[in-house]
Amino acid sequence: YNVSGLTGKPLSPRFRFEKESYDSLEEAVKAAQMRSAQQGAGALAGVDMPSLQGRAHAKYPGLGIDEMYVGPPPDTIKKFFEERPDVAGMYEESDHAIYPNMATLDKQGHGPEGVQALIQLEGARGYLSTHPEKAREYRNAMLVSPAQHEALRGYSDNPDDIKDTILSRSFAGDTIPGGGNVTTEAIASRFMRDVGPKGE
Repeated sequence: YNVSGLTGKPLSPRFRFEKESYDSLEEAVKAAQMRSAQQGAGALAGVDMPSLQGRAHAKYPGLGIDEMYVGPPPDTIKKFFEERPDVAGMYEESDHAIYPNMATLDKQGHGPEGVQALIQLEGARGYLSTHPEKAREYRNAMLVSPAQHEALRGYSDNPDDIKDTILSRSFAGDTIPGGGNVTTEAIASRFMRDVGPKGE
């Protein structure tokens, strides 16, 4: 979409979704809700995605979630979700977008709060992707435990990817493969302060 889900500010054309644009914020919100209803299932059918995006942004305004597209994915990622039902959602750097996998979130028993947590988790990944200096600062301060290395074996050959997934999961209160550790929790707390309201 070429409008922000929260502010109505014009965004770069690269934020347009599936070649569609809308003349007003209301039309964009209605379209997002319709697509959420089509993609979602059970308790999450018709979930108010713009509202959840707004709540996630209010909780952690420093992440810039208001400038990301949040909603149903394009066909290529939809196919990926069908092939990988274990993936609850993703941040896509090229689109600067967060795509929740509503079918998986519903099957896992998540309500709207779970979708909001997913938005916050993937928003953290987006922040780390678009703020390389801050990301480097967090990564340099983190120590990955042997248990975490073992649990994430095969996840990525890039050690930064390992640290980013541990940090974003810890930040969002998600399960950390291999368990947490003191440095992970300390850096996650610092991250929360950095991106929270007024850096608090």
